[in-house]
Amino acid sequence: MCTRFWALGLLAGMLGCATAAKAPSPQAPPRDEEGPRAPELSDSLGEMWLPGQLEGPEHRQRLKNAGVDLDQLSMSDLNAFPLSAIVDLDGCSASFVSSEGLILTNHHCVQAALQYNSEPGRDLLEQGFYARRPQDERWCGPNARAYLVRRSRDVTAAMLKNLDRIQDDAERAKAVASREKKLVAQCESRSPFLRCTLLTYDGGNQYHLVEQTPIEDLRLVFVPPRSVGAFGGEVDNWQWPRHAGDFALLRAYVDAQGQPAAHRKDNVAFRPPHFLRPAKTALNTGDFVMVAGFPGRTYRLRSYDELHETMSWRYPRQVAMYREYLAAIGEVAQKGEALRQSSDPLRLSLENSLKYTEGALQALHRGSELERRRKFEESLRAWVHRTESRREAYGEVFREMVQTFAQRRTMREHDAALNELPAFVSLLDAALTIVRMAEERAKPDAERDPRYQKRNWKHLEAELDGLEGSYAREVDIELAATALQRLSHLPENLRPAFLRQWFGTVMLRPSAARAKLRALYGQSGLESAEERRRLFRSASVRTLRSSRDPLIEWAVALLPLLRAIESRDEAYRGRMLLLRPRYVEALYRFVGKPVAPDANGSLRISYGRVQGYRPDASMPAYEAFTWAEQLLEKSTGAYPFDSPQALLKALRNGDFGPYRVEGQNSLPIDFLSTVDITGGNSGSPTLNARGELVGVAFDGNYEALASDWVYQPRISRAIHVDLRYLLWYLSRVQKAERVINELGVR
Repeated sequence: MCTRFWALGLLAGMLGCATAAKAPSPQAPPRDEEGPRAPELSDSLGEMWLPGQLEGPEHRQRLKNAGVDLDQLSMSDLNAFPLSAIVDLDGCSASFVSSEGLILTNHHCVQAALQYNSEPGRDLLEQGFYARRPQDERWCGPNARAYLVRRSRDVTAAMLKNLDRIQDDAERAKAVASREKKLVAQCESRSPFLRCTLLTYDGGNQYHLVEQTPIEDLRLVFVPPRSVGAFGGEVDNWQWPRHAGDFALLRAYVDAQGQPAAHRKDNVAFRPPHFLRPAKTALNTGDFVMVAGFPGRTYRLRSYDELHETMSWRYPRQVAMYREYLAAIGEVAQKGEALRQSSDPLRLSLENSLKYTEGALQALHRGSELERRRKFEESLRAWVHRTESRREAYGEVFREMVQTFAQRRTMREHDAALNELPAFVSLLDAALTIVRMAEERAKPDAERDPRYQKRNWKHLEAELDGLEGSYAREVDIELAATALQRLSHLPENLRPAFLRQWFGTVMLRPSAARAKLRALYGQSGLESAEERRRLFRSASVRTLRSSRDPLIEWAVALLPLLRAIESRDEAYRGRMLLLRPRYVEALYRFVGKPVAPDANGSLRISYGRVQGYRPDASMPAYEAFTWAEQLLEKSTGAYPFDSPQALLKALRNGDFGPYRVEGQNSLPIDFLSTVDITGGNSGSPTLNARGELVGVAFDGNYEALASDWVYQPRISRAIHVDLRYLLWYLSRVQKAERVINELGVR
């Protein structure tokens, strides 16, 4: 489950003595005198609960009945166990698992770090990595970040004050952006080690300011080889049964005073206030489990029209796009091992995205989700119009949302195609960052685009520096040629004029397009990290507009078009700032019971049980665990089922020690649970009722890929690496005694 998606003086001291900070919970909607009218819908809205919601009597009773010791586990205090051990890995989730800052996450979450540390003749993506001594641990690179959540406070009143009095949609969006920047600046002014982020809940009815500690010196400790961590490859991705050891271990480093610091040789291991320990009892089918992590985005509270657009346009377009770029990468990867190695992380990400999007589209159609959503919205509208007070509060929302969506559709093909250029072409994206930085630098910080405020300069420069470990000219040219070809297929009235100005008719001939691009790249100085850094730090708008560097010229020509897209998006957001909160409030009142807000990258807890499933009535039920003998049978010696010989030998020996399950007389590999996860949850720790570590979440099942839009309790399952397989592999196969001892396993 891949994804391609933030407080402190003396770090150790503040983390150890910080005052309790309660996590957010949604505001209760107005009480409805008629009671709930859609109880069946609440099951499909899912179980990604905000920690604060778990303080409610319904959840507390359910948790108590499951054997959760609520006296020992705080489910809402961000600075208490176990939540303070949960780590946001900037697109994945993770957890501290030792007093020395050891971090457990997924194998697929460290691909960029492996690529950064690879070199000709040493492909860490393929071989994996183990630091036998502390001094052997390798820096994950300038883009790697871990964020520790410290506090979340409600700022709704400040964000919404008089917002409905602003008549112009774009101005309304600008007002919200300005308020956000002011709150973030005030928050971060309290300490140089704070990273503050504004998060929106309940469709815009609630805003919270989240304070985080960023740690930027992360180092590789242990990553299994590709044939273990990604066993089964794309064939098995999103499938069950699974037998992947999708785990990795990193370490967080800080300076000698315990403060976050840039990577330096003399930094020391971070000492977290809490960390997770391996479970002392065996995990079995039916046992309670919970997952804590940072799910990225779900859309379960969206309208019928938004789902219709997703199924009829967005997903089909994305499927075609992924296929085209994968074909382009496949072509260039055949030209040499270095190019294959450079393009592999993007290939893996695109393959994952393609399989997910195809599966989600099929699942939405298979479940007749569009028709179900249409019927629900008809019932919701009827309920709204049943009383004068509800009609006055929500009656016009539906019509106005339909009009807003229709207006947005007029430029959607153009905007989506143009945005592919910076999304896929890394050197052009670097040029755009440099040009935009020059423009924004001339403004007062409070007036800059949020991405280009001073608080982000260091991170932006790290992104530019990070190209050193991933950029390859031929790969970038192939991706650029593909993006330009796709732009050239737009209707004439939507085709950007710069295509003719820059490329004439060569876009009609792929080989000529590549030749033109090679000439442009050959004349550019942006392949030099030093040149990128120099321009980013000091270039002016005037010098860049007169630059003869082709990539800079291209960025200067492209930027006005991208700004026009931003303006359209701004007007759309401004309009929806008034409409979506009312739609979601009506939905909450209609459902009539607590609802988990859509995922937005914030910390969530989901709980359930270890349980298999039956894909449909005509198929046999899947068991909840997979086992060692199945992995042996599945290993063919050919990619992607090419388990390493050391693993196969250890499995055949059957020396599973304390990790053997007696009734099965075997070693568990992966397991299923009913917990609700999505992209961003990758690497989330899986805990038992005592808060002990029993596994690591890494995927979901194919039959339920529509879960970003609808949760289906009967078939929605999370897939986890069983901690027993992880510990057995470290001890019996890798002989990683240093790590085993640090985890407290004897």
